[in-house]
Amino acid sequence: MKKIIVTAISFILLLGFYTPSANAAEYNSGFCDQYKGVKSIWWDGIELKSGQIGRLIILKDTPLYKLEGEKRIFSRTLKKGEFYRIYAFKPGKLSVGGGYYVDRDPKVKYETPSKAKLQAVQCINGTYEPPTTKPSEPKPPIEEPKPSEEKYTLLEINKPYVSIDNGMTVTIENITSVDKGGFVEYTITYHEENKTSDKVIVQGSFKIYYKDGKSEPQSGFFNKLYPGEKTTRSYTFKALKSQELLLVEYGADIFFNQKPSQQTLKWGIELTE
Repeated sequence: MKKIIVTAISFILLLGFYTPSANAAEYNSGFCDQYKGVKSIWWDGIELKSGQIGRLIILKDTPLYKLEGEKRIFSRTLKKGEFYRIYAFKPGKLSVGGGYYVDRDPKVKYETPSKAKLQAVQCINGTYEPPTTKPSEPKPPIEEPKPSEEKYTLLEINKPYVSIDNGMTVTIENITSVDKGGFVEYTITYHEENKTSDKVIVQGSFKIYYKDGKSEPQSGFFNKLYPGEKTTRSYTFKALKSQELLLVEYGADIFFNQKPSQQTLKWGIELTE
């Protein structure tokens, strides 16, 4: 009897720790059924984003740059201990998005998720296509709308909202503008609060978008907030008078975004003097 009980327990444990494999995704046309209702796929405690193919861990300070043909345009230095999502690569280079690259050398460590996790992300984003033996027909190119033509859900000033990508509760108190003669300063005053019971959250950041398709991210230092902690900060963006404001966005990983994400918090520009 003891042997039978042990065998049954072992079988239950095996079921409990079962994770769909890449092979299961390859041969099971209903692979995505198990992810119905799932909003995020996690990889070692970090959310795996749509289009992401890997992650980069900075082992030693390394330069970040843009490419103009074969010419490198230095942007800034990535610091040891930071990590970034990887969306593409070129020979000897890794792309962190937005046209920015780092060298794939001993200063960095590049890791990739399993094929099953990548396919799971495709499932929850509606882009998964089951393998087929039939030749696929070429799809017509999709013309992406310009940032100013996109439809976004905009939030209200002085109301708290929870950012789904990091769990932080965020409230914009106001957005003010100051005419500096040749340009305009836009200052966002906001509150961040960790209302979770057992999660440490790294502060997110803002990004401002203009109707001409250009944008500017918030830079600086971002701290960890423990459960119950809250903070109030202000950040000032500078813009030319000719740049018409579109919206401001808050998120945990938006520095390299080229357009607002549908999964982040966004506010319209309601200026106060």
